[in-house]
Amino acid sequence: MIKKYKQMTIDALESLSLTDKEALNELGERLFYKKEYQKSLEYFKKSAILGNDMAINNLGVLYDRNKNYKKAGEYYLMAINKKCSFAYNNLGNLYEDIYQDYEKAKELYSKCFKETENTEALICIAKLYSNYYSDDEKAKKYLEKAMKLGNVEARHILERHFK
Repeated sequence: MIKKYKQMTIDALESLSLTDKEALNELGERLFYKKEYQKSLEYFKKSAILGNDMAINNLGVLYDRNKNYKKAGEYYLMAINKKCSFAYNNLGNLYEDIYQDYEKAKELYSKCFKETENTEALICIAKLYSNYYSDDEKAKKYLEKAMKLGNVEARHILERHFK
C-alpha cells in the first residue's frame, strides 16, 4: 500500500482523504525534500496524530535539520517508545554528532539492534568504534555481524575500509 504512494504526485496525494496517515506522511516527506518545512511539519503532525510512528520520527528529523535539537530529541524519544527503529539511530546520531556523547550514542544503537533487529544500528556502532574509539577490530566485528544478517552496506564498508 505505501509503495503506491511513492508513485503518486503531490497533487494526487493531497486529493486523498485526510485520514490516510501513510499518504499524509508521504506528503510530509516530499515537501521536506523540497525544503518546504512548514507544510511538511503540518503533514507530519496530522499523520502522527493518526498514529503513524514514522511521522513522529520524521518530526524529529525536521526539528533536527532545523537545529532544534531539544525538540528533535523529544520526538525521537516518542518514536522510540513506539519501537520505531529509525528513531533509535536518529537519536544516537544526535548524541554522536551534536552532543559528542559517544557512550550514549552506542547505548542507543545497541538498544535499537536488540529491540528491533535493525542492522543499520550495527553499522553505526562499527563507525563509532572506528572513528571515535580507534578500534578497527571491534568495528570489523560489528560490520561482519551486520553482513551475516544480510546487510549489504556492511559488506561494502568492509571491502572499502578494512581490506
